[in-house]
Amino acid sequence: MNNKAYATETLLLAHYGKNDQSGVGIVYNDERAIMNLTFNPSKETKVIIHGYKTTEGKFWVHDAVSELLKHSDYNVIVVDWKRGAEMVYPTACANARTVGAEIAVLLTKLQQLRGANLMTFHLIGSNLGAHIAGYAGERLRGLNRITGLDPSAPYFEYTDPRVHLDRTDAAFVDVIHTDIGRSFDFDFGMRSQIGHVDFFPNGGIFQPGCPSSKISGNLPGGIMELLNPGRHPGREKFMCSHRRAESLFIESINTKCPFDTFPCSNANELQRGDCLYGSGQIGRLGFYADKALGRGIQMLETTAKSPFCSYHYQVELSGESSINGRIILTLNGMKGSTGPVDLTGENKLLTPHQHFKTVLKSNVDIGMLKSLDVKYVETSKIINVAFDDDWKLDSFKIFQGSTQRTYNFCVKGSIVTSRTSKSFTPSRTCP
Repeated sequence: MNNKAYATETLLLAHYGKNDQSGVGIVYNDERAIMNLTFNPSKETKVIIHGYKTTEGKFWVHDAVSELLKHSDYNVIVVDWKRGAEMVYPTACANARTVGAEIAVLLTKLQQLRGANLMTFHLIGSNLGAHIAGYAGERLRGLNRITGLDPSAPYFEYTDPRVHLDRTDAAFVDVIHTDIGRSFDFDFGMRSQIGHVDFFPNGGIFQPGCPSSKISGNLPGGIMELLNPGRHPGREKFMCSHRRAESLFIESINTKCPFDTFPCSNANELQRGDCLYGSGQIGRLGFYADKALGRGIQMLETTAKSPFCSYHYQVELSGESSINGRIILTLNGMKGSTGPVDLTGENKLLTPHQHFKTVLKSNVDIGMLKSLDVKYVETSKIINVAFDDDWKLDSFKIFQGSTQRTYNFCVKGSIVTSRTSKSFTPSRTCP
């Protein structure tokens, strides 16, 4: 198999009006074509780089272009290296370095021939495309930003920084890790911290709505379908967590939900909400990552399907009596309501004065919290022998991650009867 990368077919998608997109194909070193481009050096330039294989890649690229041009009148360049990417994986990895060099040549010629400024360029690369962006940035020195969407791990994890995307490749490097896997699982994405900010949605191991493991039944079919062209159900499941980084970034471009992230050290800390207290360190996953203060390792929880962005609330509660059942909360605010949210997801045993902490996530921006509705659903009648229908409350506290505000509720001694709901309002002081 030939290890040489094929010439990159680079496409500029120029924005000619609110609903009008068109573009022209050029080869990276064609000076005449570069001179004739409708490229505007006074505008920011977004460069999108697909990764290994292109069957799935073309869908996210199309969506990214559409959302970027909806956001602003950018120069948008799509790097098409499909002939080099459709080789066997080791060969595609070798081709990636050549493609990075070709992109560096193109951007240098845009500087020389069209007066472009590298500090207006933002490279966005998925899986192998993330490392290609790094190779381009390493050669250019002076690039503004690179976004890596779950950079590929095989052949890149635990290697010298020159081998993979790293924080020296641009003035700002942000990375979204969505498929770092578990031990003895088949992970596609890097787990190493390689950017100025590294986002690990839901801890980065696997994503809600995706299989929690690739080994049980999915691995053989997933690998076979991964090697064949076309969209297949097995491949979609196998690649689900890996591809989620693309979906999260695309949604972040134009959503009103801020994709707030927090300085968590691990997924358990995130699930308890202990790291939501990150005043001055809150980040923003995706398009606006460079506009937020958060750096280093950042985490957030997302939903299982689009829209993925959530608002985070830490719930901390305790009771004076023992219960075994589910706890359902509704948060009501100045702007709206979360609707009923099952905090436990399953029957939860709580003993007297045991503090239970978890994160409640909602797609709805409720604004300032006005009240909460508490519902307790006791478990089966077998357990009823040991537990009463009534839950006697002790304490209730809500912390709102987006505003960094704490709401205390005077609930001590209040009783919530199973399968009924009771409302409470926040109070500054409790008797």
